[in-house]
Amino acid sequence: MQFEKITCPICENAYGQNIYEKNHGVLFGNELRPCVLTQVICPGCGLIYTNPQPTSQSLHEFYDQYFMYGESGDDPIRRRQLDFILDHWQQKGGTLFDIGGHNGTFMSLAARAGFDVEGIEPSSRAREEAKRSFGYDLIPGFFNDETMHDIGGPYDVVVLNHVLEHVKNPLEVLRLAGAITSQGGFVFVEVPDMENPQTENIADFFTPEHTVYFTSGTLAFAAQKVGLVLDHLERDEQKHAFRVLLRKAKDGQGETSSDGEEHRRGRDIMADFSARKIQFQNGVAQALAKITGDVVLYGAGMHTAQLMRSGVLQGLTVTAIVDSNAERWGNDFDGFEVQSPQILAGGNHTVVISSFESQEQIADYLDLKFPNVRQIKLYSR
Repeated sequence: MQFEKITCPICENAYGQNIYEKNHGVLFGNELRPCVLTQVICPGCGLIYTNPQPTSQSLHEFYDQYFMYGESGDDPIRRRQLDFILDHWQQKGGTLFDIGGHNGTFMSLAARAGFDVEGIEPSSRAREEAKRSFGYDLIPGFFNDETMHDIGGPYDVVVLNHVLEHVKNPLEVLRLAGAITSQGGFVFVEVPDMENPQTENIADFFTPEHTVYFTSGTLAFAAQKVGLVLDHLERDEQKHAFRVLLRKAKDGQGETSSDGEEHRRGRDIMADFSARKIQFQNGVAQALAKITGDVVLYGAGMHTAQLMRSGVLQGLTVTAIVDSNAERWGNDFDGFEVQSPQILAGGNHTVVISSFESQEQIADYLDLKFPNVRQIKLYSR
């Protein structure tokens, strides 16, 4: 990835105070590219953001090949998001536009609830999945001035589901979302919760593809700058995220200024986050220190890239990395050639399961296919 220095995306303050830095790796297809990320906090509005940030070209290249995991059906996370909208949208059906429609799962749930749905998505792989699974023809590209001519509206509900944390221009995205929202309609936003950043995961809360990190206060401030008002808020503690419904401001509900409180809160949050992260990693390292002999890592993704950079494997000898995705077999991953899980057959291997989301599924697979394997789980559920 190529990086560039920026000013605060919300208040354009030129000076951001460094508060966190971490070595990362970014997967472009099957290629792992190392990078260093620095998070800063704006002394003006209190926004926490990555600086330097990936260039627009780097982000376009990344998302063109990027396809995040996701359920294709009645995903409970998507269901909670839709229920939040339905709790406050006191009409039957309406029109809904999904910005970053991914594989069409949320649109499908909304359609079953009575909405007429449309969407836009930059990832070609995600668009193909949405077409294959649900028959949706998502508009290709990013949500910006250039693609606005392909979008109809106005819509009763405009969805920004884990989109704002990925963009370099959150104010512009919010402004355009408000522009295609009907009077009396809602802009739905869900983002990672900077007030509750997850520490009990080797993969870091701060990631290369995320450019900004909102608290409810900084999101409300950003929304007000473009004529939107935070109407409803719900926190998802399980997902370490929060979701809001924004509506167009009425007369007399103008922009408010930041008084520095968000800056103070943000620094306190980061100090607590850093302390808890160190404590968690020390606990994992102590547990792994009891292992003797060679180990195999199961998983050739971002989690493993972070695991190998975390220091918790110190003292262990990693002999191989395996992955169930055949497209990754034979590719280089941090100096290892990714191999098929079949190398685990016929031996008494010790396997560290390197995944947070899929740990239990991998464990079940190993139980079924390779019962002689000694499994090491990083997370107790």
